[in-house]
This record gives sequence, C-alpha cells and structure tokens, in this order.
Amino acid sequence: MPRLMGWVGVALVGVLLSGERARAEGVRPADTLLPDTTVGFLSATNYDNLAEHWNRTPVGKLLSDPVMEPFEKDLRQQIRTKWATISDRLGIHLEDLDGVPAGEAALALIRPKPGEAAVAMLIDVSGRLPKAQAVLATARAGLLKSGAAERHETVAGATLLVFDLPPAAAPPQPAGPKPAAGAKAAAQPAGQQTVYFLGKNLLVAVDNLAVARGMLQRLAQQTSTGSLAEVPGYQKVMQRCAADVAGAVPQVRWFVYPLGYVEAVRAATPPAERRRGKTIIEMMRNQGIAAVQGVGGYLDLAADGYQFLYRTSVYAPGPYVKSMKMAVLPNKSADAFLPQAWVPGDIATYTTLYVDILNAFDHFGNLYDEVVDESGAWAETLKGEIDDPNGPQVDLRKELVQNLGQRVTMISDYKLPITPQSERLLFAIEVKSAAGAKAVAKAVEKCLEHDASVNKRIVDGRVIWETVEEEETKVPSLSVEIPSLTPKKEAPKPKADEGEGEDKEHFLPHGAITVTQGHLLIASHIDFLLKILKPREPATMLRNNQEFLKVWKLAQTRFAMTEQCGRDFWWTDEKVRPTYELVRQGKMPESETLLARTLNSLSGAAKKGEARRQRIKGGKLPDYQVVQRALGPATVAAVSEPTGWFFKGVLLPKETLGAATLAEKPAAKAPVHAQD
Repeated sequence: MPRLMGWVGVALVGVLLSGERARAEGVRPADTLLPDTTVGFLSATNYDNLAEHWNRTPVGKLLSDPVMEPFEKDLRQQIRTKWATISDRLGIHLEDLDGVPAGEAALALIRPKPGEAAVAMLIDVSGRLPKAQAVLATARAGLLKSGAAERHETVAGATLLVFDLPPAAAPPQPAGPKPAAGAKAAAQPAGQQTVYFLGKNLLVAVDNLAVARGMLQRLAQQTSTGSLAEVPGYQKVMQRCAADVAGAVPQVRWFVYPLGYVEAVRAATPPAERRRGKTIIEMMRNQGIAAVQGVGGYLDLAADGYQFLYRTSVYAPGPYVKSMKMAVLPNKSADAFLPQAWVPGDIATYTTLYVDILNAFDHFGNLYDEVVDESGAWAETLKGEIDDPNGPQVDLRKELVQNLGQRVTMISDYKLPITPQSERLLFAIEVKSAAGAKAVAKAVEKCLEHDASVNKRIVDGRVIWETVEEEETKVPSLSVEIPSLTPKKEAPKPKADEGEGEDKEHFLPHGAITVTQGHLLIASHIDFLLKILKPREPATMLRNNQEFLKVWKLAQTRFAMTEQCGRDFWWTDEKVRPTYELVRQGKMPESETLLARTLNSLSGAAKKGEARRQRIKGGKLPDYQVVQRALGPATVAAVSEPTGWFFKGVLLPKETLGAATLAEKPAAKAPVHAQD
C-alpha cells in the first residue's frame, strides 16, 4: 500500500502508545465532515476503547514486557520519524498529541481536484480542550518561526486559523545554456498552507483551505451533504462490513478509493520523482480498474476471543472491461479448500484460491499490450511461440492453459540458518485430468528443453526442470515506488541509456518446475520442491494436523462462510521468524522475503544500487522464543459476491487452542538441505 496509509497506521499506533485517555460523546464522526473527494481514510473510532483492547492482546502485552523495552523505544522513534512527514504538512508534532485524543482520531488523504492532494487530521478532544489549545499554540509558534503569515477567516460563525508559508526555494538549475528569449519560465513551487479549527470538542488540521471551509460548514450546519459518508463506494464497503458484525461499532475503520488514491499520491509527488511516460493511473483507467469504487473494512483487537479480527470489503459492481475481466474467482464449498494430500504440515503459510484461469489468460492480452504500449503485442507473442522455427512451437492456450484446472495454491517456508535468501515459495496449479497432466508436461518440455540455462533432471521417476546459472544471480527485487507527500530536492535524472544492455534474469533464477500430484508445481528453489515431494506419513501432513483444522474450520463454524473463493493460513510464528531474525542480524534491508520487501518499501528506499540502512537496532531484540509466544495461527476466508469480494480474517492467541492442540503442532524446524 502506498506510504501515506503506512504513515496513517503508524500515526494511530503512536496515539496508542501515548499517554492519557478520556471518553467523549456527541462529537460528529469524521466521515460526515471529510469531503466526498477523500480517497484514503483511517479512523480509530474510540481511542480509549482501542487502547484498552490493544493492551489486552498478546502482542500488546509483549511490547509492554521489560525485555522488549529497547525495541519498544526504537519503535517509538520510528513512529516519530514516520509522523514527521505528516508534521511537515500539518505543523503538529507527534509528541504534542500526547494525552489529547479522547474519542475518534482520524487521518485522511484527499484529492480536492485533479492535480491536487491534501492531508487532514480530525481528533475528538472532549475533556481535553486545554491540551488541544496547547497543541495549537505550539504549532502556531513553529509555523510563525518558519516564516508563515497568519490570518483568520470566519466560516459559519467560527474561526479558521490560516497559515500561509512562503514558496519553497526553487531547486538549483542544471548547468547549460540559458533559456531563449521569450521562453516560458518554469513554474515555481506553490507555498504550503496549513489550516486549523478547534471547536465543538473537535481539533481539525488540514493543509487545504477549501477543504477546511467545507468541513467547518458541514459541522455548523449539522449536515453530511458532500461528505465521505455519502460516497457510494464508501457506503457499500461499510454496509457490507456492518452486515457481518450485527451493528457493533468497530474499533478501526479504513477506506481507500484506489484510482483516486494513486492520483492524489502522484499529485503530491515532486515532478522530478514521477514516473516518466505512461502513468500507472492511465494504465489503471484504460484497463477498467475504475470498476473498483472502494476498498475498506473494520479492524477489532481482542474481540470474540481473537487477537485481531478484520473484515475487508471490495466494492466493484461492474460491468468489467478489458483486464478487469480477469477477476473471476469462482466460489466453491468449504470442503474444496482443504490442503492437498501432499502438503506437509511443517511449512509457514498456505494459500489457495479458485481462479477462472482460461478466462484470465484470454483477457491478459489487454494488460500486456498496455504495459508494453503496443497494440496486438500479446497476440503477436503467442503467434511467435507457435510459428517461430527457433522457438518452442507451442500453442500455450491449447496445449497448456486449457488443460489447467481452477485451483491455484501458494506455499511458503524458509531454510535454516536464516539468511536474506532463506524464503522458499512454491506455486501449484491443478490440472484437469491424467491426460491433461501429460499435455501440460509436454508443453513445459517444449518450452524449456532448448533453454541452455535449464537442466532436465529425473528424481524418483519425475522430470524436474531446474534453472542452473553459471554465476549467481540476485533474485529480482520487489520494486515498489512509494513517493513521499513531502516535496524533496530534485533528484538527478537517470541517463538516457540507463537500464539498457542489462542481462536478462530468470524470474526464478534458482527455480524448478515439474508436473506431478495432479498439479503443475513451480518452486523458487529446487530444495523446497524436493522437500514438498518427499514421502511422509499421512499424520504429518497439513490437512491432518488438528491445530490447523481447528483454525481452518473457523470459516464454517464462526464466520458462517460455507462458500468461499479463497483461503489463507499462517503459522504466524513461522511466517514472521525469518524477518525477525534478519532484523536481529542487522540484515533486514537485504532480505528477499515478501514480508521484508514490503516492510523495506514502507521504510523508504535507499540510493539506487545500495541497501537501505536498517533503522531498528536488531541487537537489542530478545531471542525469538520470547516473541514467538505472542504469535498464534491466522486464517483468512474470501468470498466472491455480485458487487465484489468480502474477506474475513483472524489472528488467534496461542492459548485459545489449548495445550492438547498445541502439542500437535509440527516440531521446530531443522535445516533444509538440497538432498532432502
């Protein structure tokens, strides 16, 4: 998720870790005041209640344990660092908010109009007005010191405090000939504007005057007209989540309008840092992603016996066009999601879903053509695979895709000792029949048999195609461009030929592929594939593990989701362990695990070609056994609906499963070796 929502989440954690609490009643909900151009919203609906429940979770208790104090101090510092980006726009420092929130605390990203972005904060300060006034006094002093001009504006009988900051200094111009006479001057950066309002037990800070005026007018007129609360996408998402929880008020609500969010983030990104050429926004619009009108949900802590309980709704009513037509996830009965008989119990995560693969393949061309910016490129590529005398001469649709079923599974694990390359992944796609398996195997052979970097191996009678490279190749990193909302100095432009002439890398440089067990198996590393295929006793398989089954069956027994389109399961302590150990080793920025890559992206990029500097001092962390006790198993169930999708997931405390089931969990891992 783009960085602002990371800031928003960190901000709410910062509020949780701050001081005093108080209850409040009668303050208008933030969604009825924020404008209908809000594209990102996160709200702790009652600060006191959320903090209380956080402290009751095993994770919350863990962070309050004295053994975690050094880490907790580092975490607080990271929160302050993240908040600094919001502080630059709103003029309020995180430490100044200590003890201020009493009820709802909300942050939002707004797109007032095309090409603009704004950030807003709304806090219920009932019973905390003196502290709120002190916050504004401190912010005012800081803004005036920065050269801001203060003025007051009356709206609906109330006063807005408006601070106009001078335009940022123009970036230094590159050396070279001066512009020709009469040439249009480059636009100067606009000055920043920060606006405050304190009244009716509500503290509001926003960096856009028009947005502030609108919120104050809705507050004075007691109306929600023109607010986020009346946006259809927001309404549908919240209504769907509410229908699952029988009218209870969630502890946290969140909402994103994806297309608008991306547009707002781009608008807030300095031009020098924006993507050149066709933008992601254009691609999204062209490919029908505008059908997704809202994504959002509820989060509750220490609720119904779970550590975390979350509900997420995607409102995408259709009709779908172009690449959006790929999103067909058929529902199946709950029994259809039980792990395959060959999946071992000693893995970290298990995800399985049903996808109309043939339909997705038939509509993939729209996306491919869009990305390469050439109409008909996908059709030409497929034709070349058939006709090129030097190619595989394979009809991918007829010989491969048509023989695949709909079930797709991903399994993850890790290799000991923990290194940045420890993560192991395996993707499994079912085949329709024994005859289909032979056809798929033949198609794979035609695609790979003449590739000089792929070796054919026979292991226990199975044909395995293994990627073998002469020199070690780094696994391609997950590159996530997450621009800052704070203007930065202009970065040097890349050279015109940058990126050209680089050697092509395999998507899975150490990977292995085979067709067996009724599936096409694609593994990131051959040692993991061999581990999965190793014969085992039925009692050691995931589908027969009693702790797993107790969690897995929650979808039917507690979620009432008898039909689903996808399921997810984590041994959370196993999932988190590689990232945690790498943090302890000071190697988190080098990690190639999916979780670590995501966290690295949210932490900010380093210079090109360099690893990000790790900010948390890993040497202060306790042994993983201390953390492990707070991490129970987790599961998520998803269902396709006429207007989108609905997800429900939980993280359980370990103790809820009981000593008997805990004893049945697979034993601690031993190092994985290729010969396994």
